[in-house]
Amino acid sequence: MPTGNLRMSKKGKRSRRRENLVLEIPHDPEESASPTVETFVPSTIVIDEPVAVPETPKAEKNIELTMKSDGTDSDAMDIDRLIASVNEVVGSTDDSEPADQDNYAALSMHVAPADSGYYDPYGEDSAEESSADPKEKKKSKWIPVALIALLSALLIGAIAFLLDWYYVSVTELSLVDHSTSAIIVELISPDDQNNFIVTCTDSYGHSYTRSTEGNRHTFVGLNENTAYTIEVAAAGSHRLRSGKSYTMTVKTPGSTKISDFTARRGAQEGDVVLNFNSDGPSPEEWKFTYTDENGVRSGPFPFTDHTALVPNLEEGVTYTFTIEAPKDLFLSGETSVEYTLLPIVTATGLRITDVHGSSVSLTWICGENYPAEWTVTCEGGDYSRTIATAGQKVTFDDLPDLSRDYVFSVNAPGMDEAATIDLPANPVVIENLTAEYQEDGTVEVSWTNVTGISGNLWHLTYNPVSNQQLKVVRDITGNSVVLSNLIPNT
Repeated sequence: MPTGNLRMSKKGKRSRRRENLVLEIPHDPEESASPTVETFVPSTIVIDEPVAVPETPKAEKNIELTMKSDGTDSDAMDIDRLIASVNEVVGSTDDSEPADQDNYAALSMHVAPADSGYYDPYGEDSAEESSADPKEKKKSKWIPVALIALLSALLIGAIAFLLDWYYVSVTELSLVDHSTSAIIVELISPDDQNNFIVTCTDSYGHSYTRSTEGNRHTFVGLNENTAYTIEVAAAGSHRLRSGKSYTMTVKTPGSTKISDFTARRGAQEGDVVLNFNSDGPSPEEWKFTYTDENGVRSGPFPFTDHTALVPNLEEGVTYTFTIEAPKDLFLSGETSVEYTLLPIVTATGLRITDVHGSSVSLTWICGENYPAEWTVTCEGGDYSRTIATAGQKVTFDDLPDLSRDYVFSVNAPGMDEAATIDLPANPVVIENLTAEYQEDGTVEVSWTNVTGISGNLWHLTYNPVSNQQLKVVRDITGNSVVLSNLIPNT
């Protein structure tokens, strides 16, 4: 039975591999003369995709074709049809390109049992791949996957860094409160307040002091009726997610100054009268409140102009009266005053009883209610002194000189107004005023130690003790005068 070699040529990469099988049947020259050629028909030719087989040495490039013969010659196939059937299974032969002799792989063909094994007929690449270590192949596949995962993690980390730390955001910037000298704003943000810089500037670029408590920022030392710009920017290495900064403009209101706010007793028992002056815008209606010693608040009570009457107050209680600011109007100055409603105390008949050198003495008369203490004050130029006394007489013995004007005042709790008397500069003062009865029924009046300027003319007044009718002697020259025509025994 003839035997032969089946040769396979390989070209191109595996993914585009084309295989040609050429079956060469060598024969003896002597046999070629015989007109009869012995043929055989293979019952099966198995050429399939590669399966796992034991490693084959790289140098061995033979594949086995397993053939079975049923031993009959009736359906003989010629050699050309055999070759054509093999090429149809493996692939068409490209006759346009010459075969590369270096790429030929010799194939041995023989009859083998039907259950014999076979392997990939595609040659060198399959042998090399099948000979590779499966662990190395698995490891090489995981290298690019791990690299991609690492780069993805770095990218995600960078994005998280930008979103969570580098960029900060402002949810809302709002005005909480403002006055003539201060502005309070609130910064709402999911980020730390230290990641922001909040500033307050006027139109000239002047910055103002800021204090922070929580997410509230307070600016003080401002001027009234002035516009200010509040700006929020990112601090340090941070950046705002939207825009470079957030700004808002706030204008401080103008104010009305309250001065000379006083409280005094009214005409009826338990009444107190409030009075004040104002400089600036005035509302159509003022309001005031008051609190007692226990902090109990009453009001507000409306009133017009600058005077208010507070009735039905309790004696002996100290009250604090406060003028309330109307809407959109801010008050400054003396907006509150304290007053204690006490029994009425009066000081009448205040007079200077003695002036001698640098000493001045005063007396007065107390009314029905006696206070626990009187307060007497003397003021003149740069001189000021206050003396507290329980009686109705006091002496100031340290006056600098009598060449200046002095004002003396007497006050006490329960008095609405102090009693006052003036001592003008360079007063005319006499001492040793005497009156002597003469045998002819006249009275000689004399005085000595004159101070001040008298103008050389004196006026003397006198009257009987039982009669308040005054008589006056005018234009007296010298330091004495004789009174005549006096009522005897008076």
